Amino acid sequence: MDGAREDSFLALVYHNGKIKKRTSEGVRFKCECPTNVFISAGTSLADLQASIELRLGLDARKRVSHIFYRVPVAVVSSGVKYDRFSVESDEDLQVLFHY
Repeated sequence: MDGAREDSFLALVYHNGKIKKRTSEGVRFKCECPTNVFISAGTSLADLQASIELRLGLDARKRVSHIFYRVPVAVVSSGVKYDRFSVESDEDLQVLFHY
């Protein structure tokens, strides 16, 4: 993944933080030092995990085991409400491009 294309986007990776479930905007991810990766429409879950592991400089003993993203679920007077969605397959990852 060399850079942004029309069928890709930049994702922030909150790798050492917390997921706050009860905030004014619904779910919020917090991290002191997020990093980023590009995700394209053809990216598989295994490729995304490997890209995150490479970006974080993880050795073979540490692996990405869970991937979540914030999905908008409602528009309310105070803004957008979000919920957490778990990415567990290639099909789940493709939802990011059709939401």
